[in-house]
Amino acid sequence: MHVIYLLLRVFSFCFQGLLIVFLLAASVLAWSSGSLLSIDLLPWTGEALTTWTFVSALAGATVTILALKRIVPVLFLLWNVAVVIMLVRGYFFSSYGFTSGSDLLTALLFILGAVVAAVGSWVHMRRPAGVAARRKAAALV
Repeated sequence: MHVIYLLLRVFSFCFQGLLIVFLLAASVLAWSSGSLLSIDLLPWTGEALTTWTFVSALAGATVTILALKRIVPVLFLLWNVAVVIMLVRGYFFSSYGFTSGSDLLTALLFILGAVVAAVGSWVHMRRPAGVAARRKAAALV
């Protein structure tokens, strides 16, 4: 079980890391080129989309770093759940349209990846049973 938990946690951090790098790169490139982003999944448009994308990437990076250091891992879980909600909302409850079956498959795989990342963040948030006992024993010594 420990190996599965480890893989879930690693996947969670890798998934969010790649998402954060993409959002940050897209927003910085849009600002530096003077063009506007067009991401139909997100509820914003124009300059607001670029700003929200940049701020979201910074917030996600901060939350991920705090979770890696185990300072506030619950924020990482909330961030992952927010990503799942935004993806489901963007793909299925907005004006986004699928042009082919492969677009739908890509969307479903992306959402599945986000759900697995959320499960991994939940696993990361939980403290393994042996850790609390070892810390208590170490404090007594």
